[in-house]
Amino acid sequence: MQGTKIVAPNIWGWIVDIKRNRLGMIRLAAFISLFSFTLILSQNNFYYFVAIIFIFGFFWNAMLPQVEALTFSLMGVETGI
Repeated sequence: MQGTKIVAPNIWGWIVDIKRNRLGMIRLAAFISLFSFTLILSQNNFYYFVAIIFIFGFFWNAMLPQVEALTFSLMGVETGI
């Protein structure tokens, strides 16, 4: 899970730059994160669990910087400071 914090934002940021649809990609990553997290409850195999945690961590850690970037772009110069 910690490795996805390094790799996922870079890969997902590159994909978002190509697609030019930040909000849609955030929604996709949120859906995949939610769906993969619910799969944890359905199995008790260790390797299955590790794969699901990797998928969840990848999309969750990829989504968070995009949410921050979208928030700052929508705020513009109104930072509240």
